[in-house]
Amino acid sequence: MDALHAFVQRIEAQLAASRELPVGSGADFERSMGRFAERLQQFETLAGRLMGGLIRPRMERLAGYFPDTTISKPDDPYHCTCWFRPQGQAPGIAILQLGIDHDEHLERLEFTYELKIVPAFIPYEQHDKLVVDLVPGRIDAAWRTAGSEAPVDEPRIAAWVETRLLGFVEAYMSQQRSGGLAGEGPVVDPVCGMRIRLSEAKASEEYKGHRYHFCSNKCGQLFAATPERFAKVVTE
Repeated sequence: MDALHAFVQRIEAQLAASRELPVGSGADFERSMGRFAERLQQFETLAGRLMGGLIRPRMERLAGYFPDTTISKPDDPYHCTCWFRPQGQAPGIAILQLGIDHDEHLERLEFTYELKIVPAFIPYEQHDKLVVDLVPGRIDAAWRTAGSEAPVDEPRIAAWVETRLLGFVEAYMSQQRSGGLAGEGPVVDPVCGMRIRLSEAKASEEYKGHRYHFCSNKCGQLFAATPERFAKVVTE
């Protein structure tokens, strides 16, 4: 018996065992589905309001500071995406997305941050998530009234969104400064002394107005821990 055939038999055994499990009543299932449908409708309304009134306006203001930037259409109530094209002599693009999702029970909102820079000349934060309880305590009690809206901490959400967008600005502008120097020859890792191309640097740190580049994340971490030990303006 080969391994694939053995796996098929295990699937069939699992299916057979599942058929023997007791099945809940149809009324219980209908009630559960009804509650879920109500929660889903509440989520869709809330997500649309937060995306249209809180997230998208901030993304649009940010995009307005950069020429030749494309922002996704507002018909997606769960995601807002910006494409930032190369600026000046710096190569590469940046794709920034903020999204709204929920957990499997629709008891929590999940705000997601995704950033991709290609090619990347600097280390940057690619992912982040903020989880917000829709209702303190029992969600059923708070959502029982038809048409009621689940309360959320909007100032906390706005603060997280703005912090993430400002973090993007810092990363993107650092990318532009570093990327513009990509063709200017090698740099020296101040920790190990290795000469590398700037475009091949695995990490980058700024200390007292000078930016240092490293052959590996380990060298970058050693420098960040005790920059005064390694910091100097390196003569290539």
